[in-house]
Amino acid sequence: MTSNCGNQTGQVGKVLGDKWKALKLEDRKPYEDQAREDKARYESEKLAYQNVRHLHTRHRDQADIKQRDEDEEESS
Repeated sequence: MTSNCGNQTGQVGKVLGDKWKALKLEDRKPYEDQAREDKARYESEKLAYQNVRHLHTRHRDQADIKQRDEDEEESS
């Protein structure tokens, strides 16, 4: 790998950005529609993951409380 690899990446990004800006709106539409759908899917999947994680944490916390209560009863 060359030491100016990052510079080449920046140049490629600039060329691609210029080409994107030069596209007509109608040519961009399919890509923008797909990006919008992907973002909605991502948000939905993220929310589902967070809900499952929250339920798991809540269940674990309840189990910890039950165990602590049982330990306290045994020590009394």
